[in-house]
Amino acid sequence: GGRVILRGNAQVRRLDGVVKGDRIDYDQATGETDVRGNGLLMRDGNIVEGPRLRFNVHTSQGVVEAPRFWLGATGGQGEAVHADILSRQHVRLKDVHYTGWNGPDPAWYIDASRVDLYFDEHEGAARNGVLRFKGVPILYSPYLTFPLGRERKSGFLIPTYGTSSNSGLEITTPYYLNLAPNYDATLYPRFLGKRGLLMGTEFRHLGE
Repeated sequence: GGRVILRGNAQVRRLDGVVKGDRIDYDQATGETDVRGNGLLMRDGNIVEGPRLRFNVHTSQGVVEAPRFWLGATGGQGEAVHADILSRQHVRLKDVHYTGWNGPDPAWYIDASRVDLYFDEHEGAARNGVLRFKGVPILYSPYLTFPLGRERKSGFLIPTYGTSSNSGLEITTPYYLNLAPNYDATLYPRFLGKRGLLMGTEFRHLGE
């Protein structure tokens, strides 16, 4: 009836991807694959591994338990408790540890309760995310976005705040502008409780 059971270094291959595992139940009519043991999904240079995964090779939708993933085009990698592959361009991860650093000891990473990866936009969006640098938490946000690759991204940077007897409460919320590969700018809107509003700017240009 079009159902194939593959055991031992099993593979289902198409021009646009490969599914591997110890055992694969494959329905040729629907395109549904049920992978048990050492599951691996490879598409568009991206790799997802997990002990159990289900994936439809026709619709590019599926689920992966305890996934580890590597984003080949951007160098990002991480692990999660669960992954929903919603489409070819959208993956949703639960309880995620993600970094854009491709070395063995990442300088920065994000821990979040949920992360959505949008491959066509080269962007990730984290809910309840904590950004850590060298293991030290430096920012918490209920919602933050980040580039999937090493390219820069316009947006707000980490705010700074303080207080003094002369200025009162002081809050600075930098905004970074990715203008071109060789130049950028940062705006520094600054509020001083006893003095009012200030605006600082920094422009950088990289020559030969």
